Amino acid sequence: MGFDVLEYLLVFVVGVASALIANMMTRKKKGIIYREILWAPQVGCGGGLSFKRGDSTNVHLLRIKFINDGNVDISKDDFQKPITFQFNSQAKILDMSAIHRSSKSIQVYFDLKNDSNVRVTPDFFRPREWFILEFFVSEYENYNVYSRIKGIEDIKKYKSLKSFHIPFIGIFLFTVSALIFSSMKLWFFVIIFALVLIGYPLFQDYHFYRKYFHESK
Repeated sequence: MGFDVLEYLLVFVVGVASALIANMMTRKKKGIIYREILWAPQVGCGGGLSFKRGDSTNVHLLRIKFINDGNVDISKDDFQKPITFQFNSQAKILDMSAIHRSSKSIQVYFDLKNDSNVRVTPDFFRPREWFILEFFVSEYENYNVYSRIKGIEDIKKYKSLKSFHIPFIGIFLFTVSALIFSSMKLWFFVIIFALVLIGYPLFQDYHFYRKYFHESK
């Protein structure tokens, strides 16, 4: 009898924990994430190239994709400090543009502060919308990206899908262990409940990053 009570208690704890975790995963949040999708060194090594801001024979091509990975709109007024690209001091930005957008309504504004520093501000950025910036830079070595946006600590640089491996493995092990070590049919419904609440939002995020950072450019 005591064992049955313990199992029912575990069912209750798992159910409540799953609901709390799912609520944390789906609550409103702001977020911008970026990834370098193309870097081509010395695109002008075979001859001189002409750009808006001069000619050069040692030019690097850089393309970076930005996505609103939150579930809240981000307006121009939310940018307390624009998205800022700071290249190495010897670099010179020869040309820059927003070459692709998920929506024609997205307007991207550039403010060139000096040869190696440019600020970028989108006017209105809905969840799951994206745009790709293209830079031609001479004497390129490195760059930093930073910004300050209301409700966001900092924009994030995308790394890989590996961060999803541990949660997926945890869900799998939880499912297998529950099926093996429990004789209660109620556990089956608890497992389905937990997988739907936790696994589905997680799978949505996984699919989102795979689609926009791995399958499309």
